[in-house]
Amino acid sequence: MGVAGAFRQSGERQSLELQVWEAINWERHQKGVLELDWDDALAAEARRHSARMARAGFFSHCDPERGSLVPRLDADAIHWRDCAENIILLPPGDQDPAEVAVKAWLSSTGHRKNLLNPAYTRSGVGIAISDDDRLWMTQDFANRSDFSVSGRR
Repeated sequence: MGVAGAFRQSGERQSLELQVWEAINWERHQKGVLELDWDDALAAEARRHSARMARAGFFSHCDPERGSLVPRLDADAIHWRDCAENIILLPPGDQDPAEVAVKAWLSSTGHRKNLLNPAYTRSGVGIAISDDDRLWMTQDFANRSDFSVSGRR
């Protein structure tokens, strides 16, 4: 069984999701940016998006059926004021997928901006494993919203 295969069980996947979130918070802390709070609703949406990408075989922020992040968050009644998303697809065999993902995101200007953006105060990570042991990973970011309905003013 490959490294990805070891993460097929729900508890192992959740452990890896938390490792990614903790690694990102460590990076934020190193840069003097407040750490992100874990958000179960954002994590559930990130898991859903990763699972849909793995099952349907697309790699995009825009789900062919559910749309981009904004309509997905709104459909899930997740309250937000600003939001962003990072995705990555890792091949089988990476010994430390959390480290590989975070390093890749930090080396990409847009992903790095999301990771270190002080406006984002909460986040959730979701991972899916495809039949060929590739890891599909999504991290969704949002900030606090006091609105009684999802999203924008």
